Amino acid sequence: MPAQDPCRDDHGTAESCPGCGATTGVLRTTGTAPTIRTWSCTTYGLNWMISAVNPHLRPAHLADLAAAEDIGRLRWALRQVITLADDAPTLTDRQLRDRLLTLVSDAR
Repeated sequence: MPAQDPCRDDHGTAESCPGCGATTGVLRTTGTAPTIRTWSCTTYGLNWMISAVNPHLRPAHLADLAAAEDIGRLRWALRQVITLADDAPTLTDRQLRDRLLTLVSDAR
């Protein structure tokens, strides 16, 4: 089993646990590959790691991020259309047209 040392980052400050936010009880695991940094939190019982990105997987990962952004924009537009449909009975034709034009311009 790799040794564990109290964790300090390059600037001398303690690494905090992403689960509980505590810095006490966070230990950096040593004896792992140089491209993998691992920690454990004895307080929260959480282990986590950071590793180098595999450049061969990067294009697929970026495509997933782009798809997630597209889905986010589509969800936003759908919420706006639903809100407009709910408000439509109380709007004049001109107000409805203006809101539709605003929605189209904002979606671009």
